[in-house]
Amino acid sequence: MSISNLISPKVSIIMPIRNASQWLLKCLSSLIVKHILVQFNSLVFNDGSSDESMLILQDWCSRWKREDNHEVIMSGHDDYDNPKGVGYAKESSCPTVRWRIICVFKMQMTR
Repeated sequence: MSISNLISPKVSIIMPIRNASQWLLKCLSSLIVKHILVQFNSLVFNDGSSDESMLILQDWCSRWKREDNHEVIMSGHDDYDNPKGVGYAKESSCPTVRWRIICVFKMQMTR
């Protein structure tokens, strides 16, 4: 175990995703930068995306799984006609939270 692992914060990041392909790469890239400073696991909840979000996530997950000190857990549903909402995504992800610090990383359109 390295010294950086002993002093870096450990964070669980809940990521509700619904049709976020337009912003997803930028959001995921910002997590990679933060990964240098923080040990985290990502809990990705697909809330019925009908765009390319899941393909983007699958590509990034294959990269993340090779990284030390990072775990990706994907869950959710494919029923794009019946989204469950951010609250449901957070509640569904809580049983798999690994660390005491929890952050919700919300995809959001900005204008």
